Amino acid sequence: MAIVSPIFNRSRASQHMLAAELEELQDAGNCRDGAMAANFRYDHRVPPPREDEFIQFCTTSADLSKKGLQNTQIKYFKEKVRFPQDPAFQESPNTTNLSFGPGAPVNLSPKRDLVRVLNVSRLDFVFGQAYDQHWTNSAGDEPFKDYPAGEAEGADSDQVLDWLNDKLDKSDKEAVKFVNDVLELLNDRLDRKLPFHPVWAAFWGELRDFFNSQSADRWLERLGVEKPVPHPHWVIVLVYKVDETRTLWRPTVLDVEWYPCHFPSPPDLPASRGGHPMDLGKSSVTLVSEFIHQQIRHLPQHFEQAGLLRQRTTRGSSPELRLQRENHRKLLRDCCPELDNMWMKNPC
Repeated sequence: MAIVSPIFNRSRASQHMLAAELEELQDAGNCRDGAMAANFRYDHRVPPPREDEFIQFCTTSADLSKKGLQNTQIKYFKEKVRFPQDPAFQESPNTTNLSFGPGAPVNLSPKRDLVRVLNVSRLDFVFGQAYDQHWTNSAGDEPFKDYPAGEAEGADSDQVLDWLNDKLDKSDKEAVKFVNDVLELLNDRLDRKLPFHPVWAAFWGELRDFFNSQSADRWLERLGVEKPVPHPHWVIVLVYKVDETRTLWRPTVLDVEWYPCHFPSPPDLPASRGGHPMDLGKSSVTLVSEFIHQQIRHLPQHFEQAGLLRQRTTRGSSPELRLQRENHRKLLRDCCPELDNMWMKNPC
């Protein structure tokens, strides 16, 4: 039985269902495909029971060519992670990645602050539905009746940008009122069983000074969020407690859509450390932790606890992927000197 390169950091026989597809990705000659092959090969965080679940899902796909694997993983993400009431990362096959909650080996402090960045411009579909449905808030107002639906609608349209400028580039009082309406709308959708998982979060204590001194462009880059389109987007910052998530999880390659800017965290680190996002801008000298959790009800004080931080991006961020992945692997090795030199030796 021929042994080939690992899959999910475990040695596999050449007959493994994903073996040929990963070889094809690796041989494609471009870093984005190579990065995805490396992520599937070395993401030890996908435990055997969850791998079995994913492979079972893959058997329903008639095409597992390079593009077929990509399409299958995206389909898995949407059906098993993004939209169900109980996303797959919260199910028993994934318990080794539990960072906070009942059964976590080492629980984080429940009152530790988390932070997330919410791209409000990307809520264009949600705003459009609220406009169409004449959605009203708890005060009986219709806050999205002036949304530019039917014009050049979309996150990257000038009309939506102008509309958001009018809402967020004003006084703190006006911005708070708008953000409160946005959070109420998202909470209402969650109540109506229209979730949007996962939420990506980090420790506020690790990023507070950075966020208060850097631009929104750098916020996204530091958290590993690629923004290939240069059109400005409005983003807001929300701060909340660990125990408000109910459960917190270390992410895996299966919990993010086909995304070569994601980089697995090394083996032998506890789930309480979470993952470690790859800085897509400057090369960082320290690691920050990242986690995922199900969508939660955000409260007005979450925006207030972040100091009402809101900014408009000024540019896109398309990283030099090969360089950034090599630099991030070096940073992981510097911070985890016991790391096996063969792990992710070719990160893309």
